[in-house]
Amino acid sequence: MRKIIFKWLGISITVSLILVIMLSSAPGGISISPFILVFGLFVGLIGAAFHSSIYASMHGNEKQKKLSYYFNTLALLLVGWGVYTSSLCSFDIESANKRLIKYINSKEELDYKYIVLSNLNEQSCQCEFHYNSPNKNFMIIVNEYGELNFWDESAGYNKPLKQDK
Repeated sequence: MRKIIFKWLGISITVSLILVIMLSSAPGGISISPFILVFGLFVGLIGAAFHSSIYASMHGNEKQKKLSYYFNTLALLLVGWGVYTSSLCSFDIESANKRLIKYINSKEELDYKYIVLSNLNEQSCQCEFHYNSPNKNFMIIVNEYGELNFWDESAGYNKPLKQDK
């Protein structure tokens, strides 16, 4: 049964590493590498859990069945924890504020004193700011990836102005 587990983990991690090597030369390939490696590990854990439980139930003795049960529990807890933590928003107002300051300092026509924080939406993992100067009014949305989206307030937030990455 150990052979089954190590083969599943070895093959899935090897395939993930090959994908990472192939994508490392592509634009954005390095940034997606951790996701590919974690996904490969999860596939290996789930595959090993199912395969070992099938093997243990068909050919194993009582000790192998218990070990399979413990491994399955551990694998499913690890995968469940990984999926749960990836769904949480790790974005905060300080990060959004730093990104916005960087953008505003790069533009001569904008001044930071006209920025007003609207809210941090943890469900969509984005932060909204309003720019209210005497001659410009628009909303800036900063998402968890640092992208800025600009919305014209006079058009009822239905007209996107532009996007800055």
